[in-house]
Amino acid sequence: MKFMNLLTMDNVSKTYGVKTILQEISFGIDEDEKIGLVGINGSGKSTFLKLIAGREEPDRGQMVRNSNLRMEYLPQNPPYDPEATVLDTALSGDAQAMQV
Repeated sequence: MKFMNLLTMDNVSKTYGVKTILQEISFGIDEDEKIGLVGINGSGKSTFLKLIAGREEPDRGQMVRNSNLRMEYLPQNPPYDPEATVLDTALSGDAQAMQV
């Protein structure tokens, strides 16, 4: 059975000012794969996820996202209503994403 790439990165780099966060990252994720992302604080995990989610674009390299790829990104420090319950906050998200 042939699987399609959901995402391909080819020599992707991302910098903020003079600081290089990601340098020449290349890989692909097939539709049958599950991945984990582990790293120490400041290693670029959030930046990597922002790139995958399309919230940011790489400075160099190429990213190809399959049109079937659906990804949501929850920021590390999301805005929230301090009066809301955890359930209220969770249910206030994107309705389509909630079905996943």
